[in-house]
This record gives sequence, structure tokens and C-alpha cells, in this order.
Amino acid sequence: MYPGNKRNTPTYKVIPNIKVEERKNDFDSFFSNEITLCNNIDLNETYSYYKYMNDELSNTPNENDNQYTNTYKYNAIEGLDININNEINYHTVFVCAYKVIDDGIHPFIQYLLYKEKNAELLEFPNFIYVSPEHSVNYSTILLNKFLFKYNSDTNNYFSNCIYNGSIEYLNNLYLFFDITKCKVNIYDVYSDNKIWFAIMDEMINHKKLCNFQIDENICDFFINNDSFIFIQNEKSQNYELPVVAYINSKKEKVIFTYTFGVIKTNTTLGDNYIFTNYANSIQNNGVDAHNLTLEQNKLEAIFGIIRFALFLKVSYAALNNTISGFNNWENQYDSLTISNIKIADRTFSDVTIIKDYEQQHPLSYHYCKYHETNNSIL
Repeated sequence: MYPGNKRNTPTYKVIPNIKVEERKNDFDSFFSNEITLCNNIDLNETYSYYKYMNDELSNTPNENDNQYTNTYKYNAIEGLDININNEINYHTVFVCAYKVIDDGIHPFIQYLLYKEKNAELLEFPNFIYVSPEHSVNYSTILLNKFLFKYNSDTNNYFSNCIYNGSIEYLNNLYLFFDITKCKVNIYDVYSDNKIWFAIMDEMINHKKLCNFQIDENICDFFINNDSFIFIQNEKSQNYELPVVAYINSKKEKVIFTYTFGVIKTNTTLGDNYIFTNYANSIQNNGVDAHNLTLEQNKLEAIFGIIRFALFLKVSYAALNNTISGFNNWENQYDSLTISNIKIADRTFSDVTIIKDYEQQHPLSYHYCKYHETNNSIL
């Protein structure tokens, strides 16, 4: 397991040092040639559930207002091949599009994953290999279908969607695209969404995003090509990997919590920022079943969960079900992971507590339908 917490991880504010080759293509010329190979990718993308946060409508500060100036390098891309070997008959082409979130205490990376409607599996967009030219062009078409409509700077889409190069793994071809500059953020996510963004902790450690399984081949690729897991600072030191965590909320407070983050909760350890895992967040939903006397009301009962990336920094895991002696834990640690804790006369399991507000970064929020035995994302 790749840990999310690293002791004494420094924060650097440096000049950007990203060296990639931009590949600009003419969008119209791609569609002038007939493309018949669609494989398992549905190009009739449904965007009805997608809500994107662009600069003009964002609830988060603009780049110029950001108090952090974290920059980064992604050293793994320096080893990619811009030119694809046309003598190899690859089996499948995987489109690996990533974006770097750099407006928090540490930058971190997210990868775009694809899910068919009503499916339970998240995977890299993929198609059967035909030729080097087709691989790059068709990958760009796919990303266009997914992202172009919601890119705030549509005139510069192809220069913002940067092709980094490719790598061969198990006779498959992995093409990497940097879509950070596209500034596309899916934050209100429904179960029918086809595009999801996952952090490394989800792809490698949990192999899940919410309740959806992540293709095990993705984990296998990163484990066996671990240079792609981390991004680096100016000294080529790996930045800390954040861990995924959740909270639940009444539906009226979901957007507020996503926008402003979790507020402190009084616990036996003091006033803390409290998070848990997906299973707990969706079960301890706050819906008062005793007041839902009609079946119609039960069906209409909606609550929300908010998904976060947490930077644990210097962390302590209480695995022996005891938290005695940790009343002043903030003096030694930045976070605690606790098996069980009592909050407001209720006992919760798998709780993560962070010390500072800045250690949390919201990723997405989801509305869920209350059910007596099986709550689910809408």
C-alpha cells in the first residue's frame, strides 16, 4: 500500500518546471476522415447530469487570489516516447488523461476514468489499436467528446490538451495527455456520469471510487510503473499522496459543505475536523426514518455525501481501539486514524481526524436516495 502520509514532507513554492511537447491538431481534419472503430466507447456522450465549475462561475478563489503557489514536476512523462513504434502490433490503446490540482497545501494528481451508463466498473477510456496515427488522433477525439464542450477556453482546447507521449505495457499502448489547463472539474456527480476523476489512493489502495469498482488493470499498471504515481517538487522529492475520505450531509447543506469544507465537530478529543469512509458516510446518512411514515416520503428522502482528499502529513493510526492519552494529540501529530470513536453519543468506525482546515480538499459531491437497507447514489 502506498501511504498517504509522509513525515516531514516539505512544501516548496517554485518556478514551474514542466517540459512537455505540445501536439496541436486540427479538430475538423479528424472528423473529415471516417472513423469506424468505436469499440466499447460511446461517443454519444450524455452531459445532462454534468455540472462543471469554470473560472467565471467558480465558488473557489481565482488563481490570482490563491494564497498557495505550489508548482510541480511530473518526472514520469520525461520517459515517454512521443513517436509510437509502428512495427509493434499493440492490442489495446488506453487513454490516460490527467490533471494536477495545485491550489492546496500540496499539489496532487487526478486521472480521468470512464464508466458506461448503468455499469459498475471505472476504467481508462480505451479502444483497439489500429496504427500510431489513429491512436493519437482517436484519443484526442475521445477527449474532445468528453471535455471540449465544457472547456472554459474552447479556442485553445488543443493546445491546452497536451499529448505527452506513450509507453508500452503488456502489449498495450498507454497514451498520456495533460489536461490540467483545460480547467474542467466535474463536481456534482451522479451514478450515470460517464466521466469521473480519481486520485491515486482510490486507484491503488481502495480500487474503488464511491461504490464503483476501478479496473484492476489500472492498479496493476501504476504498481508496475510506479514513477507515474508521484509528482515532484523542485528537488525531485515526491509530494505527499492525499487519501480519500467522505462525510454525509443533509441535502440542503451539500453545496455549502463542498464549497467551504468541513467545519469542526466536538469530540472526546476536542474540536476536530472529522471524516470517515464511503460505507459509513452513506449508511449514517442523518435521515430520520421515524418521521418517514409514508412510503412516498421514504422514496423522496434525499441526502448527500461529499468526497474529499485529505493530507495526513504526520499521522498516527490507533489500531488497538483506544484513544486514551491523545487529548493533546495536535502537539505531536497532524492527523489521527481511529478504528472507533464516540461522537454525540454515537459510535463511528474508521474515522480520520485532521488538525488543520487546509488539510482537506473537496473532490465531488453526490446526492443519495434513502433506503431502509440499501442507500444508493442517484
